[in-house]
Amino acid sequence: MSEPTPTPALTIQEQVQTIREDLTSAIPALARTLTESSYADVRFHAMRALAKLAENPTFCQEIASTALASVSRSIQNEIRSVEPTGSMGKYQSQIIEVALALYESLQRHTSVAPASPTAPTDSGPALVARPAANDVDDWEIES
Repeated sequence: MSEPTPTPALTIQEQVQTIREDLTSAIPALARTLTESSYADVRFHAMRALAKLAENPTFCQEIASTALASVSRSIQNEIRSVEPTGSMGKYQSQIIEVALALYESLQRHTSVAPASPTAPTDSGPALVARPAANDVDDWEIES
């Protein structure tokens, strides 16, 4: 009998990369859950998972490119489904609250130039976002 050949163990860095890829691949499924599930608690947990992922800048671009339309539709659907009394149910209000946390995380970790009243006419200095250290949304001219 021969001993089985041991397979090389993944390094910690390779394991971390695998987990990062797995989490990134979950984002589209979470986005679909927001718009396709008929259960408010399931939508809430999907939104909460997206908000938690958005706390890490690694996942912000994928969330921004994959899930934002679903997040917006989910918010609109929750508002449309308000009870006849005009009040939101438990999960509806929690979904709105978690959507705000998601929005705030994306604002901290993405650099989108604020809308200007007039478009620049020359190719002057580019706008550059400051590091998101303290929720700073200021912009500075790069020299």
